[in-house]
Amino acid sequence: MKNYKDIRSSVESAVEPLFRKAQPEVGTPSFNGPPRPPSVFWMPRPSLVPMPHAWPPLPGSPLLDVEVFAVGVGSGLSDAERQSGAFARAVVNTTTGEILRVEPLGRAIQQVGIQGMQPVPKAFWDQVDVGVQRLREAVAAGTMPDAAGAEAIREGYQAFFGMNGVWKEQLVPLHPEFMKWLNAP
Repeated sequence: MKNYKDIRSSVESAVEPLFRKAQPEVGTPSFNGPPRPPSVFWMPRPSLVPMPHAWPPLPGSPLLDVEVFAVGVGSGLSDAERQSGAFARAVVNTTTGEILRVEPLGRAIQQVGIQGMQPVPKAFWDQVDVGVQRLREAVAAGTMPDAAGAEAIREGYQAFFGMNGVWKEQLVPLHPEFMKWLNAP
C-alpha cells in the first residue's frame, strides 16, 4: 500500500487547477497604484485523514475520499488558521494509491471557521496513523474492521477530530454513515 502522506502530496498536485479557480482574488484594487495584497493568503490542504468512499466498506470497491480544504494565514491570527469548507475531493484507490478522479465540491473558497493550532506530541500522530492504516485495510478488504481494528479507527479519528473541529463539521454531511459509526459506542 502506498504511504498516505505520498497520496496526500499527489492529491495536492492534482487539485491545483481547481484551487486556482476557487481561490479569492490575489489582490484588491487600489485607487492609487498597484493592487493591494490580500489580507489572507489561502493554501490548499488535503485532509490529514482519508474518509471511506462508502460505509460500510463494499467488496471490490477499495476507494477512499480525500477532501481538500484551504487554510488561510494572514494578519490578525498568530495561533490559528482560517479554514474553508472542502472545495474538492479526490477519489483514491487505497490499494494502489492511484487518484481515480478529482471532483469539485465548491466554486469558491469561503472561510467557515478558525481553527486553533498547538504543538501535538508524536504519540498523537502515531495514534492517528494507526487509525488511518486500519481504515485503509478495512476498505481494501471490503469488510467491516474486526473489534481491534474498529477500536483503533475510532481512537485515531476521534483524537484527530477532537483537535480539528472545523474539518469535522465539514465532513459530517459528506460522510454521515461513517461519522455516525465513529461516534457509536
